[in-house]
Amino acid sequence: MIRRIYILGNSSSGKSSLSRKLSSVLRIKSYDLDDIFWEKKFTAKRDKKKALAMFKTLVKKKNWIIEGVYSSYAKIGVEKADFVIWLDYPFHIVAWRLLKRQLAKRVSLTELADFLHYIWDYRRKPGHKHYQRNEANYYKHKELIEKHCAAKGSCDYVKIRSNKEMERLLKGFSER
Repeated sequence: MIRRIYILGNSSSGKSSLSRKLSSVLRIKSYDLDDIFWEKKFTAKRDKKKALAMFKTLVKKKNWIIEGVYSSYAKIGVEKADFVIWLDYPFHIVAWRLLKRQLAKRVSLTELADFLHYIWDYRRKPGHKHYQRNEANYYKHKELIEKHCAAKGSCDYVKIRSNKEMERLLKGFSER
């Protein structure tokens, strides 16, 4: 029985939307890591020790759906999860989603460019000459899943690359 689900992936990949849908279907409370990482969303970071303590308390709960990109927290979440969902949509899809979201918020072109750079950086290998230290990183997520799910078999996981795969996943959860 799946009681703890961890959702990771690039920014704008659909983690929050999936979390809300699964929460409704499974009747399990969902949590957004942004609410732990940020004291005031996207403007004031929470003290690191306090945020980590909040997260460690959260993962001790019996049931949860947690979504977020922060690799430092993802390690703990993936280790505690029964099921991991990795949203790995192509860049053009997450870029389009990001553009729609940010234009609706009426962000400046500079902010928009920063966000696009952030999601582009997701696939850069740490150590690449243009790599910016990024909490969300494809290779960090891949290593986590390979280490804790694939190798140890401590959790099941699925990698979602398209809307069709997402629909199949949601249908599967709905039929449980």
